[in-house]
Amino acid sequence: MSLLLYLCKLSFLLSGKKSDWKETNFQVLISKFRIVAKLAERCIVTVQSAEIAVPGLVEKLGDTKGGPPAHAALTALSEALGFPYIASQVLPIATDLKNPKSQSEAYVWLSQSVKDFGFRGVDAKSLIAFVRRGLEAINPKIREGSVGLFGTLYLYMGATLRLLYDNEKPVVLSVLDAEIDKIKDCKPPAPTRRMRGSKAETGGAGDTVEEVGDDSDVDETAEVDVVALEDIIPRVNISSKITEDIISDMGNTKWKVRVEAMDKVEVILKENKLIEPELGDLPMALKPRLADSNKMIGTQATNICATLAKAMGPKAKPYLGNFLQGIINLLKENKPAVRQAAVNCLTVWEEIVKLNAFFEDDTISASLNIENPQLRIELYAWLPEKMGKYKSLPKEELINCVPPLLTALEDRNADIRKNATAAVPLFIAHLGYEKMVRLTEKLPKVKETALSVLEKQRENAPDLRPKRKQGATKMNAAVAETEIVD
Repeated sequence: MSLLLYLCKLSFLLSGKKSDWKETNFQVLISKFRIVAKLAERCIVTVQSAEIAVPGLVEKLGDTKGGPPAHAALTALSEALGFPYIASQVLPIATDLKNPKSQSEAYVWLSQSVKDFGFRGVDAKSLIAFVRRGLEAINPKIREGSVGLFGTLYLYMGATLRLLYDNEKPVVLSVLDAEIDKIKDCKPPAPTRRMRGSKAETGGAGDTVEEVGDDSDVDETAEVDVVALEDIIPRVNISSKITEDIISDMGNTKWKVRVEAMDKVEVILKENKLIEPELGDLPMALKPRLADSNKMIGTQATNICATLAKAMGPKAKPYLGNFLQGIINLLKENKPAVRQAAVNCLTVWEEIVKLNAFFEDDTISASLNIENPQLRIELYAWLPEKMGKYKSLPKEELINCVPPLLTALEDRNADIRKNATAAVPLFIAHLGYEKMVRLTEKLPKVKETALSVLEKQRENAPDLRPKRKQGATKMNAAVAETEIVD
Protein backbone atom coordinates (compact mmCIF):
# COMPACT_ATOMS: atom_id res chain seq x y z
CA MET A 1 0.00 0.00 0.00
CA SER A 2 1.43 3.35 -1.03
CA LEU A 3 1.45 6.42 1.18
CA LEU A 4 -0.69 8.16 -1.43
CA LEU A 5 -3.49 5.63 -1.02
CA TYR A 6 -3.42 5.88 2.76
CA LEU A 7 -3.75 9.65 2.36
CA CYS A 8 -6.62 9.08 -0.04
CA LYS A 9 -8.33 6.90 2.54
CA LEU A 10 -7.89 9.50 5.27
CA SER A 11 -9.14 12.26 2.98
CA PHE A 12 -12.11 10.11 1.99
CA LEU A 13 -13.25 9.68 5.57
CA LEU A 14 -12.64 13.34 6.45
CA SER A 15 -14.32 14.66 3.32
CA GLY A 16 -17.34 12.56 4.18
CA LYS A 17 -18.26 14.73 7.11
CA LYS A 18 -21.62 16.24 6.26
CA SER A 19 -20.50 19.83 6.70
CA ASP A 20 -17.54 19.37 4.37
CA TRP A 21 -19.73 18.34 1.43
CA LYS A 22 -21.00 21.93 1.32
CA GLU A 23 -17.68 23.11 -0.06
CA THR A 24 -17.93 26.52 -1.74
CA ASN A 25 -14.64 26.18 -3.62
CA PHE A 26 -15.54 24.04 -6.61
CA GLN A 27 -11.92 23.02 -7.19
CA VAL A 28 -11.70 21.56 -3.70
CA LEU A 29 -15.08 19.86 -4.19
CA ILE A 30 -13.97 18.29 -7.48
CA SER A 31 -10.74 17.12 -5.83
CA LYS A 32 -12.72 15.39 -3.09
CA PHE A 33 -14.89 13.60 -5.64
CA ARG A 34 -11.80 12.51 -7.57
CA ILE A 35 -10.27 11.14 -4.39
CA VAL A 36 -13.42 9.08 -3.83
CA ALA A 37 -13.23 7.75 -7.38
CA LYS A 38 -9.52 6.99 -7.08
CA LEU A 39 -10.01 5.15 -3.82
CA ALA A 40 -12.90 3.13 -5.30
CA GLU A 41 -10.79 2.20 -8.32
CA ARG A 42 -7.61 1.24 -6.48
CA CYS A 43 -8.70 -0.08 -3.10
CA ILE A 44 -11.16 -2.41 -1.45
CA VAL A 45 -13.81 0.06 -0.29
CA THR A 46 -16.03 -0.89 2.62
CA VAL A 47 -19.77 -0.40 2.90
CA GLN A 48 -19.20 1.98 5.82
CA SER A 49 -17.02 4.25 3.71
CA ALA A 50 -19.52 4.20 0.81
CA GLU A 51 -22.35 5.21 3.13
CA ILE A 52 -20.33 8.28 4.06
CA ALA A 53 -19.58 9.21 0.45
CA VAL A 54 -22.81 8.47 -1.44
CA PRO A 55 -25.09 11.17 0.11
CA GLY A 56 -22.71 13.99 -0.80
CA LEU A 57 -22.16 12.65 -4.29
CA VAL A 58 -25.90 12.36 -4.97
CA GLU A 59 -26.54 15.87 -3.64
CA LYS A 60 -23.99 17.30 -6.09
CA LEU A 61 -25.07 15.36 -9.20
CA GLY A 62 -26.74 18.48 -10.57
CA ASP A 63 -23.81 20.78 -9.84
CA THR A 64 -22.49 22.48 -12.97
CA LYS A 65 -18.82 21.68 -12.30
CA GLY A 66 -19.05 19.07 -9.56
CA GLY A 67 -21.72 16.98 -11.30
CA PRO A 68 -19.51 15.07 -13.79
CA PRO A 69 -16.93 13.96 -11.18
CA ALA A 70 -19.81 13.03 -8.84
CA HIS A 71 -21.24 10.82 -11.62
CA ALA A 72 -17.82 9.24 -12.14
CA ALA A 73 -17.32 8.63 -8.41
CA LEU A 74 -20.70 6.87 -8.06
CA THR A 75 -19.84 4.70 -11.03
CA ALA A 76 -16.45 3.83 -9.52
CA LEU A 77 -18.15 2.90 -6.25
CA SER A 78 -20.57 0.71 -8.21
CA GLU A 79 -17.63 -1.15 -9.72
CA ALA A 80 -16.13 -1.56 -6.24
CA LEU A 81 -19.24 -2.59 -4.29
CA GLY A 82 -21.71 -3.57 -6.98
CA PHE A 83 -24.29 -1.42 -8.74
CA PRO A 84 -27.30 -3.01 -6.94
CA TYR A 85 -25.90 -1.90 -3.58
CA ILE A 86 -24.99 1.64 -4.68
CA ALA A 87 -28.38 2.01 -6.40
CA SER A 88 -30.09 1.00 -3.15
CA GLN A 89 -28.21 3.84 -1.43
CA VAL A 90 -28.84 6.39 -4.16
CA LEU A 91 -32.61 5.87 -4.47
CA PRO A 92 -33.79 7.01 -1.00
CA ILE A 93 -31.40 9.96 -1.06
CA ALA A 94 -32.47 11.04 -4.56
CA THR A 95 -36.14 10.69 -3.60
CA ASP A 96 -35.75 13.27 -0.82
CA LEU A 97 -33.54 15.74 -2.71
CA LYS A 98 -34.72 19.34 -2.70
CA ASN A 99 -32.52 20.33 -5.65
CA PRO A 100 -34.52 19.48 -8.82
CA LYS A 101 -31.41 19.51 -11.01
CA SER A 102 -29.63 16.96 -8.83
CA GLN A 103 -32.76 14.83 -8.70
CA SER A 104 -33.11 14.87 -12.47
CA GLU A 105 -29.45 13.91 -12.81
CA ALA A 106 -30.03 11.01 -10.42
CA TYR A 107 -32.50 9.62 -12.96
CA VAL A 108 -29.90 10.07 -15.69
CA TRP A 109 -27.17 8.32 -13.67
CA LEU A 110 -29.44 5.40 -12.75
CA SER A 111 -30.61 4.99 -16.34
CA GLN A 112 -27.09 4.91 -17.74
CA SER A 113 -25.82 2.67 -14.94
CA VAL A 114 -28.54 0.07 -15.58
CA LYS A 115 -27.34 -0.08 -19.19
CA ASP A 116 -23.68 -0.19 -18.13
CA PHE A 117 -23.96 -2.80 -15.37
CA GLY A 118 -27.08 -4.71 -16.37
CA PHE A 119 -30.18 -5.35 -14.28
CA ARG A 120 -29.15 -8.41 -12.30
CA GLY A 121 -29.68 -7.96 -8.56
CA VAL A 122 -31.21 -4.48 -8.85
CA ASP A 123 -34.32 -3.71 -6.77
CA ALA A 124 -36.74 -3.26 -9.66
CA LYS A 125 -39.68 -2.40 -7.39
CA SER A 126 -37.83 0.62 -6.01
CA LEU A 127 -36.86 1.81 -9.49
CA ILE A 128 -40.46 1.47 -10.70
CA ALA A 129 -41.66 3.51 -7.72
CA PHE A 130 -38.92 6.11 -8.30
CA VAL A 131 -40.06 6.50 -11.91
CA ARG A 132 -43.66 6.95 -10.78
CA ARG A 133 -42.62 9.66 -8.32
CA GLY A 134 -40.74 11.49 -11.06
CA LEU A 135 -43.70 11.34 -13.44
CA GLU A 136 -45.73 13.23 -10.84
CA ALA A 137 -43.09 15.96 -10.36
CA ILE A 138 -43.76 19.58 -11.24
CA ASN A 139 -40.26 20.19 -12.58
CA PRO A 140 -40.06 19.25 -16.30
CA LYS A 141 -36.43 18.09 -16.04
CA ILE A 142 -37.36 15.58 -13.34
CA ARG A 143 -40.26 14.33 -15.46
CA GLU A 144 -37.93 14.05 -18.44
CA GLY A 145 -35.41 12.07 -16.40
CA SER A 146 -38.08 9.72 -15.08
CA VAL A 147 -39.33 9.04 -18.62
CA GLY A 148 -35.77 8.22 -19.66
CA LEU A 149 -35.42 5.76 -16.78
CA PHE A 150 -38.81 4.25 -17.69
CA GLY A 151 -37.48 3.69 -21.21
CA THR A 152 -34.43 1.91 -19.84
CA LEU A 153 -36.56 -0.30 -17.61
CA TYR A 154 -38.77 -1.09 -20.62
CA LEU A 155 -35.75 -2.53 -22.44
CA TYR A 156 -35.34 -5.11 -19.68
CA MET A 157 -38.96 -5.69 -18.64
CA GLY A 158 -40.84 -5.47 -21.93
CA ALA A 159 -44.36 -4.39 -22.79
CA THR A 160 -45.93 -5.60 -19.55
CA LEU A 161 -44.09 -2.82 -17.67
CA ARG A 162 -46.53 -0.38 -19.23
CA LEU A 163 -49.40 -2.07 -17.38
CA LEU A 164 -47.97 -0.94 -14.05
CA TYR A 165 -48.54 2.69 -15.04
CA ASP A 166 -52.08 2.33 -16.42
CA ASN A 167 -53.50 4.44 -13.62
CA GLU A 168 -51.42 7.50 -14.52
CA LYS A 169 -53.04 10.55 -16.12
CA PRO A 170 -53.73 10.34 -19.87
CA VAL A 171 -51.13 13.02 -20.62
CA VAL A 172 -48.50 11.00 -18.74
CA LEU A 173 -49.48 7.80 -20.54
CA SER A 174 -49.12 9.55 -23.90
CA VAL A 175 -45.55 10.54 -22.98
CA LEU A 176 -44.72 6.98 -21.88
CA ASP A 177 -46.21 5.57 -25.08
CA ALA A 178 -44.12 7.99 -27.13
CA GLU A 179 -41.01 6.79 -25.29
CA ILE A 180 -41.98 3.17 -25.97
CA ASP A 181 -42.39 3.94 -29.67
CA LYS A 182 -38.77 5.16 -29.77
CA ILE A 183 -37.31 1.99 -28.28
CA LYS A 184 -39.86 -0.78 -28.87
CA ASP A 185 -37.66 -2.50 -31.46
CA CYS A 186 -34.47 -2.21 -29.39
CA LYS A 187 -32.81 -4.83 -27.22
CA PRO A 188 -31.06 -4.05 -23.93
CA PRO A 189 -27.32 -3.56 -24.40
CA ALA A 190 -24.89 -6.11 -23.01
CA PRO A 191 -23.23 -4.87 -19.78
CA THR A 192 -19.98 -3.01 -20.32
CA ARG A 193 -19.07 -2.63 -16.63
CA ARG A 194 -19.06 -5.01 -13.70
CA MET A 195 -18.17 -5.27 -10.05
CA ARG A 196 -14.55 -6.12 -9.43
CA GLY A 197 -13.71 -9.59 -8.15
CA SER A 198 -13.08 -8.35 -4.60
CA LYS A 199 -15.90 -8.59 -2.05
CA ALA A 200 -17.23 -5.63 -0.09
CA GLU A 201 -16.34 -5.66 3.57
CA THR A 202 -18.63 -4.58 6.35
CA GLY A 203 -15.96 -4.11 9.02
CA GLY A 204 -16.22 -1.80 12.01
CA ALA A 205 -14.54 1.51 12.66
CA GLY A 206 -11.16 0.33 11.49
CA ASP A 207 -11.72 -0.01 7.76
CA THR A 208 -9.26 -2.33 6.08
CA VAL A 209 -7.60 -0.81 3.04
CA GLU A 210 -5.96 -3.14 0.55
CA GLU A 211 -4.61 -2.37 -2.87
CA VAL A 212 -6.03 -4.49 -5.64
CA GLY A 213 -4.68 -5.17 -9.08
CA ASP A 214 -5.95 -3.74 -12.34
CA ASP A 215 -9.23 -5.16 -13.57
CA SER A 216 -9.39 -7.23 -16.69
CA ASP A 217 -11.53 -6.11 -19.58
CA VAL A 218 -15.27 -6.55 -19.38
CA ASP A 219 -16.46 -9.96 -20.59
CA GLU A 220 -17.73 -9.22 -24.06
CA THR A 221 -19.79 -12.41 -24.11
CA ALA A 222 -21.75 -11.46 -20.99
CA GLU A 223 -25.45 -12.21 -21.29
CA VAL A 224 -28.01 -9.44 -21.16
CA ASP A 225 -30.11 -9.42 -17.99
CA VAL A 226 -33.81 -9.38 -18.82
CA VAL A 227 -36.22 -9.07 -15.91
CA ALA A 228 -39.48 -11.00 -15.75
CA LEU A 229 -42.16 -8.92 -14.07
CA GLU A 230 -43.60 -12.01 -12.41
CA ASP A 231 -40.39 -12.07 -10.37
CA ILE A 232 -41.51 -8.72 -8.95
CA ILE A 233 -45.29 -8.94 -8.98
CA PRO A 234 -47.00 -12.34 -8.67
CA ARG A 235 -49.37 -13.38 -11.45
CA VAL A 236 -53.04 -13.90 -10.62
CA ASN A 237 -55.29 -16.71 -11.80
CA ILE A 238 -58.45 -14.90 -12.97
CA SER A 239 -60.34 -17.95 -14.21
CA SER A 240 -62.56 -17.98 -11.12
CA LYS A 241 -63.37 -14.29 -11.63
CA ILE A 242 -64.69 -14.92 -15.15
CA THR A 243 -68.04 -16.22 -13.96
CA GLU A 244 -70.62 -18.19 -15.92
CA ASP A 245 -72.88 -15.13 -15.89
CA ILE A 246 -70.19 -13.02 -17.58
CA ILE A 247 -69.60 -15.68 -20.24
CA SER A 248 -73.34 -16.03 -20.84
CA ASP A 249 -73.91 -12.28 -21.05
CA MET A 250 -71.07 -11.86 -23.57
CA GLY A 251 -73.23 -13.86 -25.99
CA ASN A 252 -76.53 -12.20 -25.13
CA THR A 253 -78.70 -11.01 -28.02
CA LYS A 254 -79.00 -7.55 -26.46
CA TRP A 255 -75.95 -5.44 -27.25
CA LYS A 256 -76.16 -3.47 -23.99
CA VAL A 257 -75.91 -6.69 -22.00
CA ARG A 258 -72.87 -7.72 -24.07
CA VAL A 259 -71.22 -4.37 -23.41
CA GLU A 260 -71.81 -4.66 -19.67
CA ALA A 261 -70.23 -8.12 -19.65
CA MET A 262 -67.23 -6.84 -21.61
CA ASP A 263 -66.89 -3.95 -19.17
CA LYS A 264 -66.69 -6.44 -16.30
CA VAL A 265 -63.87 -8.27 -18.07
CA GLU A 266 -62.01 -4.99 -18.52
CA VAL A 267 -62.37 -4.21 -14.81
CA ILE A 268 -60.99 -7.63 -13.88
CA LEU A 269 -57.97 -7.08 -16.13
CA LYS A 270 -57.44 -3.57 -14.79
CA GLU A 271 -57.38 -4.86 -11.22
CA ASN A 272 -55.02 -7.72 -12.10
CA LYS A 273 -52.14 -6.38 -14.17
CA LEU A 274 -50.29 -9.69 -14.51
CA ILE A 275 -52.28 -12.90 -14.91
CA GLU A 276 -51.70 -16.61 -15.29
CA PRO A 277 -52.55 -18.10 -18.72
CA GLU A 278 -55.65 -19.69 -17.21
CA LEU A 279 -58.66 -17.96 -18.78
CA GLY A 280 -61.43 -20.51 -18.46
CA ASP A 281 -64.11 -20.02 -21.14
CA LEU A 282 -63.15 -16.39 -21.81
CA PRO A 283 -61.23 -17.00 -25.09
CA MET A 284 -64.14 -18.84 -26.70
CA ALA A 285 -66.61 -16.21 -25.50
CA LEU A 286 -64.39 -13.35 -26.68
CA LYS A 287 -63.67 -14.74 -30.15
CA PRO A 288 -67.16 -14.12 -31.64
CA ARG A 289 -67.22 -10.63 -30.19
CA LEU A 290 -64.37 -9.70 -32.56
CA ALA A 291 -66.95 -10.19 -35.33
CA ASP A 292 -69.81 -8.54 -33.41
CA SER A 293 -72.34 -6.68 -35.53
CA ASN A 294 -71.89 -3.75 -33.15
CA LYS A 295 -68.50 -2.32 -34.16
CA MET A 296 -68.08 -0.64 -30.78
CA ILE A 297 -68.13 -4.09 -29.19
CA GLY A 298 -65.76 -5.41 -31.86
CA THR A 299 -63.29 -2.66 -31.02
CA GLN A 300 -63.70 -3.31 -27.30
CA ALA A 301 -63.01 -7.01 -27.88
CA THR A 302 -59.86 -6.10 -29.80
CA ASN A 303 -58.63 -3.94 -26.93
CA ILE A 304 -59.32 -6.76 -24.45
CA CYS A 305 -57.29 -9.14 -26.63
CA ALA A 306 -54.37 -6.71 -26.51
CA THR A 307 -54.67 -6.35 -22.74
CA LEU A 308 -54.72 -10.12 -22.32
CA ALA A 309 -51.47 -10.43 -24.26
CA LYS A 310 -49.79 -7.81 -22.08
CA ALA A 311 -51.14 -9.34 -18.88
CA MET A 312 -50.07 -12.90 -19.74
CA GLY A 313 -46.75 -12.05 -21.36
CA PRO A 314 -45.04 -14.70 -23.54
CA LYS A 315 -47.32 -17.37 -22.06
CA ALA A 316 -50.13 -15.84 -24.12
CA LYS A 317 -48.78 -17.59 -27.24
CA PRO A 318 -51.21 -20.58 -27.18
CA TYR A 319 -54.15 -18.16 -27.41
CA LEU A 320 -52.94 -16.32 -30.52
CA GLY A 321 -54.56 -18.82 -32.89
CA ASN A 322 -57.93 -18.28 -31.19
CA PHE A 323 -57.90 -14.53 -31.83
CA LEU A 324 -55.67 -13.88 -34.86
CA GLN A 325 -58.14 -14.34 -37.72
CA GLY A 326 -60.79 -12.30 -35.91
CA ILE A 327 -58.37 -9.44 -35.34
CA ILE A 328 -57.22 -9.49 -38.97
CA ASN A 329 -60.81 -9.52 -40.20
CA LEU A 330 -61.38 -6.19 -38.48
CA LEU A 331 -58.95 -4.69 -40.99
CA LYS A 332 -61.84 -4.92 -43.49
CA GLU A 333 -63.84 -2.27 -41.70
CA ASN A 334 -64.40 1.15 -43.26
CA LYS A 335 -64.00 3.02 -39.98
CA PRO A 336 -60.32 3.99 -39.52
CA ALA A 337 -60.63 3.78 -35.71
CA VAL A 338 -61.68 0.12 -35.91
CA ARG A 339 -58.83 -0.75 -38.28
CA GLN A 340 -56.33 1.11 -36.12
CA ALA A 341 -57.45 -0.78 -33.02
CA ALA A 342 -56.85 -4.04 -34.92
CA VAL A 343 -53.39 -2.91 -36.09
CA ASN A 344 -52.48 -1.89 -32.54
CA CYS A 345 -53.63 -5.27 -31.24
CA LEU A 346 -51.56 -7.14 -33.84
CA THR A 347 -48.52 -5.10 -32.84
CA VAL A 348 -49.00 -5.87 -29.14
CA TRP A 349 -49.22 -9.60 -29.83
CA GLU A 350 -46.17 -9.44 -32.10
CA GLU A 351 -44.16 -7.71 -29.38
CA ILE A 352 -45.24 -10.26 -26.77
CA VAL A 353 -45.15 -13.61 -28.61
CA LYS A 354 -42.97 -12.62 -31.63
CA LEU A 355 -43.84 -12.78 -35.32
CA ASN A 356 -42.81 -16.43 -35.74
CA ALA A 357 -45.99 -17.41 -33.88
CA PHE A 358 -48.07 -15.67 -36.56
CA PHE A 359 -46.71 -18.07 -39.19
CA GLU A 360 -47.38 -21.33 -37.35
CA ASP A 361 -50.45 -21.89 -39.53
CA ASP A 362 -51.87 -20.46 -42.77
CA THR A 363 -53.77 -17.54 -41.19
CA ILE A 364 -51.53 -14.85 -42.69
CA SER A 365 -51.30 -16.34 -46.19
CA ALA A 366 -55.05 -17.05 -46.23
CA SER A 367 -55.78 -13.49 -45.13
CA LEU A 368 -53.66 -12.08 -47.97
CA ASN A 369 -55.97 -13.93 -50.37
CA ILE A 370 -59.11 -12.27 -48.99
CA GLU A 371 -60.62 -10.00 -51.61
CA ASN A 372 -60.94 -6.91 -49.45
CA PRO A 373 -58.88 -3.82 -50.33
CA GLN A 374 -58.79 -2.32 -46.82
CA LEU A 375 -57.56 -5.56 -45.26
CA ARG A 376 -54.84 -6.07 -47.86
CA ILE A 377 -53.69 -2.44 -47.68
CA GLU A 378 -53.31 -2.64 -43.90
CA LEU A 379 -51.74 -6.10 -43.81
CA TYR A 380 -49.19 -5.35 -46.54
CA ALA A 381 -48.24 -2.20 -44.62
CA TRP A 382 -47.95 -3.97 -41.24
CA LEU A 383 -46.10 -7.12 -42.27
CA PRO A 384 -42.87 -5.69 -43.72
CA GLU A 385 -42.52 -3.29 -40.80
CA LYS A 386 -42.34 -6.30 -38.45
CA MET A 387 -40.50 -8.75 -40.73
CA GLY A 388 -37.41 -6.54 -40.74
CA LYS A 389 -36.86 -7.22 -37.01
CA TYR A 390 -36.30 -10.95 -37.48
CA LYS A 391 -33.35 -12.79 -38.98
CA SER A 392 -35.47 -15.89 -39.63
CA LEU A 393 -39.16 -16.73 -40.01
CA PRO A 394 -40.96 -20.00 -40.92
CA LYS A 395 -40.11 -20.31 -44.62
CA GLU A 396 -42.96 -22.63 -45.59
CA GLU A 397 -45.61 -20.11 -44.59
CA LEU A 398 -43.62 -17.21 -46.06
CA ILE A 399 -43.58 -19.08 -49.36
CA ASN A 400 -47.38 -19.47 -49.14
CA CYS A 401 -47.61 -15.67 -48.84
CA VAL A 402 -45.65 -15.05 -52.06
CA PRO A 403 -48.41 -15.82 -54.64
CA PRO A 404 -50.88 -13.29 -53.22
CA LEU A 405 -48.02 -10.82 -52.72
CA LEU A 406 -46.84 -10.98 -56.34
CA THR A 407 -50.42 -10.99 -57.63
CA ALA A 408 -51.07 -7.81 -55.65
CA LEU A 409 -48.37 -6.05 -57.71
CA GLU A 410 -50.96 -5.79 -60.53
CA ASP A 411 -53.96 -5.02 -58.32
CA ARG A 412 -56.29 -2.26 -59.51
CA ASN A 413 -56.00 -0.52 -56.14
CA ALA A 414 -52.95 1.77 -56.12
CA ASP A 415 -52.46 1.52 -52.35
CA ILE A 416 -52.40 -2.27 -52.50
CA ARG A 417 -49.80 -2.15 -55.29
CA LYS A 418 -47.73 0.39 -53.35
CA ASN A 419 -47.72 -1.55 -50.07
CA ALA A 420 -47.14 -4.90 -51.76
CA THR A 421 -44.16 -3.45 -53.62
CA ALA A 422 -42.76 -2.12 -50.35
CA ALA A 423 -43.08 -5.62 -48.84
CA VAL A 424 -41.12 -7.33 -51.62
CA PRO A 425 -37.62 -6.48 -50.28
CA LEU A 426 -38.43 -8.13 -46.93
CA PHE A 427 -39.56 -11.33 -48.63
CA ILE A 428 -36.38 -11.29 -50.74
CA ALA A 429 -34.35 -10.87 -47.54
CA HIS A 430 -35.99 -13.88 -45.88
CA LEU A 431 -36.41 -16.22 -48.87
CA GLY A 432 -33.66 -15.10 -51.24
CA TYR A 433 -33.90 -13.48 -54.67
CA GLU A 434 -33.47 -16.73 -56.63
CA LYS A 435 -36.26 -18.42 -54.69
CA MET A 436 -38.61 -15.51 -55.33
CA VAL A 437 -37.81 -15.66 -59.06
CA ARG A 438 -38.56 -19.39 -59.17
CA LEU A 439 -41.92 -18.80 -57.50
CA THR A 440 -43.00 -16.53 -60.37
CA GLU A 441 -43.11 -19.61 -62.63
CA LYS A 442 -46.36 -20.58 -60.92
CA LEU A 443 -47.88 -17.17 -61.69
CA PRO A 444 -47.77 -16.74 -65.49
CA LYS A 445 -50.34 -13.92 -65.52
CA VAL A 446 -48.21 -11.62 -63.37
CA LYS A 447 -44.77 -13.10 -64.06
CA GLU A 448 -43.47 -10.25 -66.19
CA THR A 449 -44.52 -7.58 -63.69
CA ALA A 450 -43.29 -9.64 -60.76
CA LEU A 451 -39.83 -10.18 -62.30
CA SER A 452 -39.52 -6.49 -63.03
CA VAL A 453 -40.42 -5.52 -59.46
CA LEU A 454 -38.12 -8.18 -58.01
CA GLU A 455 -35.20 -6.87 -60.04
CA LYS A 456 -35.85 -3.28 -59.01
CA GLN A 457 -36.38 -4.12 -55.33
CA ARG A 458 -33.48 -6.56 -55.09
CA GLU A 459 -31.03 -3.89 -53.98
CA ASN A 460 -33.49 -2.69 -51.29
CA ALA A 461 -33.55 -6.04 -49.51
CA PRO A 462 -32.06 -5.52 -46.03
CA ASP A 463 -29.23 -7.66 -44.71
CA LEU A 464 -30.83 -9.54 -41.82
CA ARG A 465 -27.67 -11.30 -40.70
CA PRO A 466 -26.79 -10.55 -37.05
CA LYS A 467 -24.46 -7.61 -36.65
CA ARG A 468 -21.11 -8.20 -34.99
CA LYS A 469 -20.72 -6.59 -31.60
CA GLN A 470 -17.84 -4.23 -31.09
CA GLY A 471 -15.69 -5.00 -28.05
CA ALA A 472 -16.31 -2.51 -25.27
CA THR A 473 -14.11 -1.62 -22.32
CA LYS A 474 -14.93 0.06 -19.05
CA MET A 475 -13.39 3.32 -20.24
CA ASN A 476 -15.28 3.30 -23.51
CA ALA A 477 -18.77 1.98 -22.91
CA ALA A 478 -20.75 2.01 -26.14
CA VAL A 479 -24.45 1.31 -26.40
CA ALA A 480 -24.83 -1.87 -28.43
CA GLU A 481 -26.58 -1.67 -31.79
CA THR A 482 -30.14 -2.93 -31.98
CA GLU A 483 -30.00 -6.57 -32.98
CA ILE A 484 -32.51 -8.48 -35.00
CA VAL A 485 -34.83 -10.57 -32.87
CA ASP A 486 -34.36 -14.32 -33.09
